[in-house]
Amino acid sequence: LLILWGVVLVIKSMEFARKLYPDWPRDKDMIGELHVDDDGLTLTQDGDLQHVLFQDVRSAILEHNHIKGEALSHRDITHNGIATLSLTFHNGHAVTIKFLIAGRDQVPGVEFLLRGMYKRSIEVKEFVGRLRLRTILFKLGRSFKEIQALKEELGVKHFH
Repeated sequence: LLILWGVVLVIKSMEFARKLYPDWPRDKDMIGELHVDDDGLTLTQDGDLQHVLFQDVRSAILEHNHIKGEALSHRDITHNGIATLSLTFHNGHAVTIKFLIAGRDQVPGVEFLLRGMYKRSIEVKEFVGRLRLRTILFKLGRSFKEIQALKEELGVKHFH
């Protein structure tokens, strides 16, 4: 019983230690909001609005670190939830948007964003973690059947 208690204490202390790393997001780091609708994105930062229309975007790369405070599997680290969306426009310009996936309740919004881009034939690449594992609609390890159904639903020939 004492050994079991020690193991639990070590695991919990590792989770707490992860939150002390400099890449862990803090409330003071939040400087704006990101909203997604059918036509594109709206960024609100310090009272300024910036609109990005999907029709103007040629390609997108989403690099995410899963959900803040969660692990992808039982042997994984606790992720910080920071995501970076790099957009390249038809005119050659590029913009990078950094945002936080703070909880499971925000995952449908990320999926909505990705679905909107796929449906508009934007070349989308998704990666999770430091090892840049490929994801499809924010999920790692989809089955062949799921991938085929998503291809048909979204009208894409292949996922990166």
